Amino acid sequence: MIPSFCSIFTIFVSFGIRDSHAFHCLAKFASSSSCSKVSLKEHSLNEDSYDDSPPEEEDGPKVHLLKAIGGDRFGFGDSQKTSSISKLADDLSGYVLPLEKPSEWELLYNTAPDILGIRGGPLSELISIRQEIVDSKELEITLEYKPSQNIVQLTSSFLSGIQDDRLKQTVQFAYEIGSMNKVDLRIQGTRIEGSRFGNNLPSLASPSPLPFVGFSIVFNDGDLRIDRTIQGDFLYIYKRIS
Repeated sequence: MIPSFCSIFTIFVSFGIRDSHAFHCLAKFASSSSCSKVSLKEHSLNEDSYDDSPPEEEDGPKVHLLKAIGGDRFGFGDSQKTSSISKLADDLSGYVLPLEKPSEWELLYNTAPDILGIRGGPLSELISIRQEIVDSKELEITLEYKPSQNIVQLTSSFLSGIQDDRLKQTVQFAYEIGSMNKVDLRIQGTRIEGSRFGNNLPSLASPSPLPFVGFSIVFNDGDLRIDRTIQGDFLYIYKRIS
């Protein structure tokens, strides 16, 4: 079963309205990004790079944040750790590097609730949410699913390799970076790709008008990134993977 557009879209809706929800998976990764501390008021993410290196902290707030997230994939606001993770994210806020283009980021944790079942259900299981900064004007958010264990058990006798099947749902956006690192989004299109069905699946219709406006980047050291909804209700923590 292909999850509905509402399930995908829930993530992005949370960028603009209070009662919506979340979303675009832990990846081991070391970054060589360099910079000095950047004031939100002095710099825009439209700039390309900085040369000064920040001091490395072996026991700093970033390390504590990653330890707090641990193996709790995605979060979706239902974890008892949400309050402490939000506090640790606040401790990092204010250090913002320019957003590199292109780059790809994987969601580690978010504090918005999964009301519409983005994580999957009896038929499918969410395995990653990725955000790709394609260039200075376009970004994409992709949800990747695999068959649930129940489906594998029920169909493996007549569907060879069902456990390796993957389904990707992608929403494409145009974006602009404004003052105070605010990212304004405008939906451009959607697509579905399946490893068993190829790229010939029908595109998804998007609702109109769209009930979100964007997000603000409150921390980015080139390796870890923290975004907040415009109202500040929910946060999204990403790890850079490319």
